[in-house]
Amino acid sequence: MTSTIAPTPREVSLSLVDGVAKLVAGDESQVDRLAGLYAEQTHVVYWGAPDEPFRSRDELCAHFARVPARFSAPRFRGFRADNIRVHETGDPELIVAEFTYVGDGDGDEPPMNLPCCFVFRVRDGEIVGSRDYVLGAG
Repeated sequence: MTSTIAPTPREVSLSLVDGVAKLVAGDESQVDRLAGLYAEQTHVVYWGAPDEPFRSRDELCAHFARVPARFSAPRFRGFRADNIRVHETGDPELIVAEFTYVGDGDGDEPPMNLPCCFVFRVRDGEIVGSRDYVLGAG
């Protein structure tokens, strides 16, 4: 009998931050992988829709599927996560990731620089809740 070890909250948070950067950069294969990081029932407060949390993996999958069209502007060229710091807490399920999403711009549009802080609750290798903060994003 083979048992699988669930990824740690740290590993899950790094996978999410990296996968979102790849998705925004145009890698649409990330949609299902990103949705799979979440539990079937979850509670995600997203900076772009703070009044309407995502409550299921299916809602998040639909959200991630819309990302490439929403972020196709030239300023997102070279989109990536930079300066990633993951902070563990006294609660083994709770983790905080600080990082900056950056994009190179293209000469007509300036580079972007979005400092972020995501607070995750990860149980059995799946995100059961998160709150995403993005400084300067509207």
